[in-house]
This record gives sequence, C-alpha cells and structure tokens, in this order.
Amino acid sequence: MAFAAVVALGACDTTTDTDGDQIPDFYEGIYGWDRTNPDEDANTIVDGLDDPDGDGLTTTYEVVTYPAGPGDGKGTNPTVADSDGDGLSDGDELYWAADPFDPDVDGDGLTDGDEVHLYGTSPIFSDTDFDGLYDGDEVTTYLTDPTVGDTDEDGITDGDEVFYVGSDPLDPDTDGDGWTDGDEYWTYLTDPLDADSHP
Repeated sequence: MAFAAVVALGACDTTTDTDGDQIPDFYEGIYGWDRTNPDEDANTIVDGLDDPDGDGLTTTYEVVTYPAGPGDGKGTNPTVADSDGDGLSDGDELYWAADPFDPDVDGDGLTDGDEVHLYGTSPIFSDTDFDGLYDGDEVTTYLTDPTVGDTDEDGITDGDEVFYVGSDPLDPDTDGDGWTDGDEYWTYLTDPLDADSHP
C-alpha cells in the first residue's frame, strides 16, 4: 500500500532522459527545462554537456552529480556560477575541496572567495599558517599575516604572542629594549613586556 502511494504521488525517476541531453527528465522538471529539446540554447552543445554559467562544471554535473543524492534534486545551480555567493565559483570550490553551498567552509570568518582571491589563505583550513590564530582573526583583529606563522619574525608564533606571552605579534621588540621578544622569552628568560627585566 505504501509503495502504491509513492507511485501515485510520482516516484523520483532519475534515469529517464526523453531528449537524450544527458539530463534526466526529473531534473529538467525541477528547473523548468524542456524535456524534449536536447539543446535549448541552440549553441550546438547538448544541454547536459553545456556550461551556461561558465563555472567550469557541466550542467549534468551540477544538477545530477554534485552533490545530489538519488532523487533529491539537490545540486549546485547550473545557471549561477557561484551558488553560495562567496566569491568563489562552484568549479573553483570543488578544485579547493570546499563546499559550493557554504560560503565559509572552515568557519574562520572569511568567505572562501576572499581567502583564495584576497588573502591567499586556504578555504578549508581555519588556521592556514598553523600559528594558533584563525585566519579571520588575523585579518580583522590582530592585523597579522594569516599565511605566515610569525608575522614580526621575532621567534614567537603569532598565536603564542597573543595567547601565552602577551607580546605584540606585529612588533619584534614589544618593550623596546633592543632584544627581540623571542630572544627574551626563549634564550634570556627575561620578560619581553618589561624593558627593565634584564639581568
């Protein structure tokens, strides 16, 4: 009885392709495309192999393969190059192993597009330089370089300066005593925040 009800409501047939354009009728119905015309834009490329939004992914790949489960009709938008609006095209998101449905895959406070195009950081690692600070915090809060673990090159990582030492990750000699923060902290065991801490 349950099976009959499903059939009555319309089972999700994701294999029938009436016009042979490599897009199953089910998906063409979702987008309101003509199930009987294999080349709707008349550009001599069958619809399934076409890339109307120019994101580097064919229509079939967008509506059927990524990341569609059987019959759910979910896929990237083949008519919009950047489905999640993060500044990184759907094709580039897959290249970077990011998610075209999530504008900030690694949750670091920077959009995937800004990470790739503006900051040179990884859209899939929240701390690209592994210094203990999120990329977004480096860019917006601490003004440190999210691609370099020790922005001021004083021998202490940016994260350690912020969270443990208390020194300035942008100034190699926080207390201005002529000794770098790293030398004071690691070698001389003096306080990099106190110029009078020398022996």
